[in-house]
Amino acid sequence: MNGPSTPSPRSSRAPETALPQPSPGNLGDSFAFAALNRDLAPRTCSRYLQLLTKQPPEALFQQLVTAVMALRDKDVPVDFTKLLYDVNAWPADQDRIAKNWFQHYFRTAPDDETGDQAD
Repeated sequence: MNGPSTPSPRSSRAPETALPQPSPGNLGDSFAFAALNRDLAPRTCSRYLQLLTKQPPEALFQQLVTAVMALRDKDVPVDFTKLLYDVNAWPADQDRIAKNWFQHYFRTAPDDETGDQAD
């Protein structure tokens, strides 16, 4: 008697983006990726980061949803594990996290004005 087949450990229940893969980095790296690939304009990416990093803990989530949806709409990879870690630490460590996002963004993103990659 042949019954239903047993699903493999990597069944089709998990979306492709949920499968393990190398981390794209923090949110700054995701915005840099978007700017380099022209998924979003470099100026738009830096403005998103400026807006996000000025948010108090109680307002961060609302702005973050909009920013992450803009990235995901363009299929830009986002490391949600790192992002959740940063959001959890935001109330006590906002300045360090903001600095880290900016450093990662400006290390590789193109210049807002010229579109040339930073050195």
